[in-house]
Amino acid sequence: MCGLERSTFDRHGHSFTEHTRRDHHVWDYLALLVHLRKTPNTERNGWESFVATKLPEGRNDSGDISFFPMNRAIALRQLGEAEQEEKEQQ
Repeated sequence: MCGLERSTFDRHGHSFTEHTRRDHHVWDYLALLVHLRKTPNTERNGWESFVATKLPEGRNDSGDISFFPMNRAIALRQLGEAEQEEKEQQ
């Protein structure tokens, strides 16, 4: 989902397989999209409403996919933050 390569995760000591199974499992994203289509607007919570407004069904254009983690992964962001903190302490 994020488009990052296996080598990026390997280089930072994270399992790409675990990442695709837990963090960015493609079937979870599909389930979310199906859920949003089936759930009436009045029954959605805040983040569901936010994502639903980005989808093409509710818009006059092709939609906005910025909610997808394009070239981003929480595991790598957390690693980057930890590295930054370590540099600041030195």
